[in-house]
Amino acid sequence: MDKIKKYSKEHNELFSEWIAKEKRAFKSGKRRYLHFDPFINIYKRTSFFKEYFSKEKNVASHSFYPFLRSTIKTQKVKWQIKQDGTKERVWLPFKKREIFYASHFDAFIFSWYSTILSDRYEEKLKSYCLQNIPIAYRSIEKKCNIDFAKETFDHIKERKECVTIALDFSGFFDNMDHELLKKSWCAVINEDKLPKDHYKIFRNITNFDFIDNDQVLSKYFPFIKFKNDHPKNKRITTPEEFRFLRSIGLIKKNPFTNQIKNSVRKGAMCGIPQGLPISATLSNIYLLEFDKILNEYLKLKDGFYRRYSDDILIVCTKENLNEIKKIVYHLTDKFELELNHKKTDITEFKINRNKLQSFYLATKKRKNMQYLGFEFNGDEIYIRSSSIGRYHRKMKGGSREIVKSAFGKKAKGETIFIKKLILKYTNFGKNNFISYSIRAANSLSSITIKKQTKNSSEKLKKTLKQKAENRKSAFKKKKKPIKPIKFFN
Repeated sequence: MDKIKKYSKEHNELFSEWIAKEKRAFKSGKRRYLHFDPFINIYKRTSFFKEYFSKEKNVASHSFYPFLRSTIKTQKVKWQIKQDGTKERVWLPFKKREIFYASHFDAFIFSWYSTILSDRYEEKLKSYCLQNIPIAYRSIEKKCNIDFAKETFDHIKERKECVTIALDFSGFFDNMDHELLKKSWCAVINEDKLPKDHYKIFRNITNFDFIDNDQVLSKYFPFIKFKNDHPKNKRITTPEEFRFLRSIGLIKKNPFTNQIKNSVRKGAMCGIPQGLPISATLSNIYLLEFDKILNEYLKLKDGFYRRYSDDILIVCTKENLNEIKKIVYHLTDKFELELNHKKTDITEFKINRNKLQSFYLATKKRKNMQYLGFEFNGDEIYIRSSSIGRYHRKMKGGSREIVKSAFGKKAKGETIFIKKLILKYTNFGKNNFISYSIRAANSLSSITIKKQTKNSSEKLKKTLKQKAENRKSAFKKKKKPIKPIKFFN
């Protein structure tokens, strides 16, 4: 008889939690991309998955499809001061991020084991007194990054004179050492070695196969797109077509190798795919011992430590700064990781003119500390300027497209429909940047945030009118008839 999970009651409780989460994801339209297997309706397969996950051998003997790799490109903008003192906008090089998509059935398996591991991970955090240290990818009393930022800023205000160190791991997911991951995985589930089903998952996210959609697969099947509106039960290939892909060598192996200088494992395969339902949970598990050692050390030094995924924040005294940095560098080497020194940011807080203010440690010039999308200068809190700039660029881009549609061949009469823009870019919307800013301003008691995002409706109307006038001017130059424009909410 097949081995049944040890605790049936625990299994049922976890499954209820997992299925509720998956149903919420289904309603929101997540995970409906095309892949090698058909789309799965979780509502119709609930009883099947409950039975399937009750037996370890089902997962241990499962054959996983290769992942699909897609590259997401993002570009940031920064303001650069010229020699004459004026500012100019500079577009930075594109930042590429590789995302891997599991097949639909495989994604449910990864999601289920993520739930199991998250449950065990939370138990470990309690036993190590680390409940408040890693704050990413967890449900902590329904808190969000606004609450975590407030906790940190309040701590700095209470300490007054101190130093903050913000550190960032370079290529965190790509550099995870497989042996260390396996060791942490075993520690979390209290086993000397991974059970067969867990080992099967481990093997398929470390020694994984993938097909590069962006460069290779699209040449053979150009209709592949990661969208949520595809017909039900469609798949990229039939089983016969999939075997053809394998026969012509399109399936590749894990491309990540250890490139850390002076590492004893340099050149060895490492890393896990980013984008899987289990990736975030494993990133926390990998750093469990790292968090434990660093937190215990910082307690002795009256330090404050928080970690958001691969971003580390430490608050300490100026006297202990160099010693703490050495410990962090040592732990980074021990866990086969690499710090992005370009993103290392040290801020000194001290009383100046009877007021807590923030400075560059080296130059003593004023600067704002950046944390979780906010800026803090010791007294006032702001939303990060780059986030405000990105919001305005998106609003202008959305306005341009809406106005453009009123003049194009597919124009909807003489009207510019702006209801979607109002819901997306003003305080009338429920889940947008402005509504988030209002929540942040209220939670952080920040007048400055309110000033940053005030009059969003007026700004949108002004932008729309400007875009409409620009479009009219373009039509005049081309001597085309101009439609009278009306705005409809």
